[in-house]
Amino acid sequence: MMRLDRYAVIAVFGAPVLLVALSMLARTELVIGDRVRAAIEARAAAAGADVEVLTVGPSGLLGIELERVSARVPRGDFAVEIDVDSVVVTPTWGSLFGDVVIERVDVNRGVAVIVPWSKNVKRPAARPSAPAPSTSSPTKKRAAPKPAVEVTLNDLEVVARNDAYRSEPLHLGRVEFAWTRGRPVAKLAGHGRLPDGVPFSIVGRDGDVRVRPQSRTQIDRWVSANEAGVEWPVALRVREIRLCLDCEHVVALEDVEIALPAWRDDVHITAPVAEVTRTGAQIALGAPEMALVDARTRDFAVRITESAFRYALDSGHLDGTLELAAADGGKLRSTWSWNAQDFVVDFLAEDFPLISVWHLAPLSDHLKPNRMTGEAALGWDMRHRTLGLHADLLVDQVALRVPFTGEQLDFVDTRVEIDGFIDARGRSLSIPRAAVTIGAARPIEASLQLVDATSGFAFDGRFTVAEQDVAALAESLPAQWTEVVQGSELRGSFGFEVRAAGHTAFPESLVLEGETAGSVEVVGEGRADVRKIGSTGPPPMAQFPDWISLRDVGQPAWEVVLAAEDAQFFSHDGFAWAGLHRAMVHNLKVKRPARGGSTVSQQVAKNLFLDGKRTLARKLQEAYLTWRLEAVVPKRRILEIYINIAEWGRNIRGIGAASQHYFGVAPRDLAPVEVALLAAILPNPHRFGGWIDKGRIATSRLEKVEHILRNLRFLNKITLTEYRRLWSAAQRGELGRLTLTPCEDASC
Repeated sequence: MMRLDRYAVIAVFGAPVLLVALSMLARTELVIGDRVRAAIEARAAAAGADVEVLTVGPSGLLGIELERVSARVPRGDFAVEIDVDSVVVTPTWGSLFGDVVIERVDVNRGVAVIVPWSKNVKRPAARPSAPAPSTSSPTKKRAAPKPAVEVTLNDLEVVARNDAYRSEPLHLGRVEFAWTRGRPVAKLAGHGRLPDGVPFSIVGRDGDVRVRPQSRTQIDRWVSANEAGVEWPVALRVREIRLCLDCEHVVALEDVEIALPAWRDDVHITAPVAEVTRTGAQIALGAPEMALVDARTRDFAVRITESAFRYALDSGHLDGTLELAAADGGKLRSTWSWNAQDFVVDFLAEDFPLISVWHLAPLSDHLKPNRMTGEAALGWDMRHRTLGLHADLLVDQVALRVPFTGEQLDFVDTRVEIDGFIDARGRSLSIPRAAVTIGAARPIEASLQLVDATSGFAFDGRFTVAEQDVAALAESLPAQWTEVVQGSELRGSFGFEVRAAGHTAFPESLVLEGETAGSVEVVGEGRADVRKIGSTGPPPMAQFPDWISLRDVGQPAWEVVLAAEDAQFFSHDGFAWAGLHRAMVHNLKVKRPARGGSTVSQQVAKNLFLDGKRTLARKLQEAYLTWRLEAVVPKRRILEIYINIAEWGRNIRGIGAASQHYFGVAPRDLAPVEVALLAAILPNPHRFGGWIDKGRIATSRLEKVEHILRNLRFLNKITLTEYRRLWSAAQRGELGRLTLTPCEDASC
């Protein structure tokens, strides 16, 4: 009895041990382990994949552990290379005696890498293994339903790379799903960390998978550029990612926000949902509904009716289309492309209210167009740093605020045509043609070439107004330019051309040429009637308390003034190209607009009829008034007015007041060197006159006096002996009745 109890105890406690031992033996490589490995490798080979398993052994009570598993799974133009520490496979008990049927797979600690793959690449041959058990039958039977396999991924990282880009790791902490071959994933759940570091959870059922980040994930940060690539110009942020395995699209992105940080960071494109599709090696992002969002105003009177962003996986090429539509039917369509070297944008506008989005443009503070029709193209070569520009645009209204002057100009029905090229690395600019056509007028054209030439820039520019009907031209120009013409009746035609060429480092090389065309007749004077200045005495439109006639000034005095200010006064028609040339040469030397080159007639026109603002409109009005002065007013009358309106110091206006203030005599009694000193004050009378009142004279003014004396000698107004004597005395500060202390301009 005792012996029977002993065997019973051994049977009770030994049977489980024996079963465990038999189970362990059955799951070794000699029994089912090798069959499992063979089945996995054979099925992978049938699918065009390569799988290698280093060792096979038991795991737990029922599992088989495949250690150091590596696999290459081609999918189209890419392949997934997998390398994991272990895969635990749990087969059914029936697999011991028949076909291997797997109930569960656990993948632990590994890396999956997605790389470019060519079908022409010869795959390594799989090592010989036992064939998988055949499931064919000599008689036709209904196929049994395939069982689901429970799969768990633990601590797995997924990365992708090509020659230009690489992804940051997608970390799968733990993901569980049920998989049946040929069917969508029945259920899925898990968590992990996205490539930009944002934690996420994942759920799915029947092929619909949703990735839910804890916060908005920035997809553009999932990818980094290698040496052969460049950073993405687009920032893409989403709230949720949906994978639809049975849908036409691959991925749907929810609550999407697209930004262009290289352009500006306060304007975004948003969409409730955007779909990602793949065709071959191209991935496309599109949305049925998108909107522009401005963080500052959030006020866009247009909507996005078409949008698409496409990315080529093999080349890294990125392109897209965006169409804006206004409620009244106006459209603006842009297409763009970007790769490692080029960024190209094309625009096509159809009566589009550009003003609705113009505040996004870099020049929005200076230029405000209304409705626009036409096309434009911009191409930027990032490697060579060159920019090409082409535009042909028609705008119904344009408001322009001119840089530096701040004046406002309004244009209507303006066509702008431009072709240009900028080489930032070579520091050169070429604009073969730029044309502006306003209203019914003919084009105003310009061209410019600017090239870095060692110590400075070589330049060649041309500005042309084609000869045309002067009345149509005046009617087309902005009202701010034509105020002085209002009320006038003009007949005839007018045109001109100006060319300037030279080198900034060699001012004397400057070439300045100008030519006018046509003939203009003023039938009726407008609001600025130059005939009102009269023939004698002070003009009625200004106050002249110290008026003095030209006869009382004396010819020697006004000849000296002309020698200093406008030596060709009696021979030009109000515009002196030689004087303008000298002024531009001087400005190139001092590298700033120090002189204007105005003639005496121009100064009379602006002082009598215009305000003191330094604007483009005033310069054009000054040109018209100068032309009218020269046409209807005698030269001596213009000169008489000039010497009475010229300013020679603070509250010192006219040569009569100036001669009394500085020398205590009438203008007729001034010595040539004294008139030369007065003329030297004219460019800045408050500054230079104030120094003379303090008994000092700047060296720049002494140089000006010497220049005037040379002009007098050249015009034979003084002898060579007089010139030498006067200049020698002036160098010592002796200028007629005054003895002044010479000083440098900066220390006077």
